[in-house]
Amino acid sequence: MPRKGAPGKDGPASFKSGRISIRKARPSDRGFISRLSEKVFSVYGPYGNLVPAWFESGRPLAFTAVEKESPIGFAMMGRLREGPEESSPFELLAIAVKPGAHRRGVGDLLLRRVEKEAAKLGVSALHLHTATDNLPARELFKKHRFISLSIKKRFYSEGQDAVMMVRFL
Repeated sequence: MPRKGAPGKDGPASFKSGRISIRKARPSDRGFISRLSEKVFSVYGPYGNLVPAWFESGRPLAFTAVEKESPIGFAMMGRLREGPEESSPFELLAIAVKPGAHRRGVGDLLLRRVEKEAAKLGVSALHLHTATDNLPARELFKKHRFISLSIKKRFYSEGQDAVMMVRFL
């Protein structure tokens, strides 16, 4: 079970579980985010470029899962669209775990951190899109009480459909 880490440069909300910790993403994580995005999201479109650009914009909140001082996953959340902040819902923009670190609770830790930060910001609902054929991701989101709202046909630039999901906080 994750526990709250000691206050430090990553803030008081640093999560740890065994040897895996979740911290705020740093500028030095950009290369990792870019490489992992290219590896896991390229089947859906140019996310190897898009996700790092989102990160560099400074608009989304980003978190990195670290084990033995090496990043093994990341999550990013931000506003769903431009406009007045109070009318724009939050979205889980991306979450990814290195293939060698799957099935070890990294995605759970990242989602818990995102949910905690969203709650601290007073967010009432967290949205996301995931490919309809990405069954492991959909199961993870269901485990975290996300519910399916709709199917968006040809949502991704490569033509895949997506499920829009929401979790009310």
